[in-house]
Amino acid sequence: MVQAWSHLAEKYNIQYWLSFGTLVGYVQRRGLLPHDLDIDVTMLSSDTPKLIEISKLNFSSTYEIKVQPQWKIVDELKRSYFRKDGINFIAPNARFIHQKTRYHVDIFPAYDFNPTYANESTEMQQSENLTVHDNNY
Repeated sequence: MVQAWSHLAEKYNIQYWLSFGTLVGYVQRRGLLPHDLDIDVTMLSSDTPKLIEISKLNFSSTYEIKVQPQWKIVDELKRSYFRKDGINFIAPNARFIHQKTRYHVDIFPAYDFNPTYANESTEMQQSENLTVHDNNY
């Protein structure tokens, strides 16, 4: 499973890293944790459109990619399930799924900005940061 994901990510130039339980398992045991049956990876959120395009291709008879339709919403608690489309997840941006076993790689987003300030100007961010900092004196 990891090899298949790794091959696909390399082919489409998607940088990723292990995260959450998968990273803990790798560090502690050099493998998966016994109770953790999925793989967790993180990639830049800005690469999610690549996954959308790949999911439209018939890239494999064994694997499929499901992308959360509301992946642009940073707060996953504001996302919805789309069960009729096989989207039974809200936190990861996407899943790389083995079609027969249904084992999967959860693909989480990493943002190159602070989501709290996503819609504000840099000037406002700096001003607010200074204000917060100044309140500590």
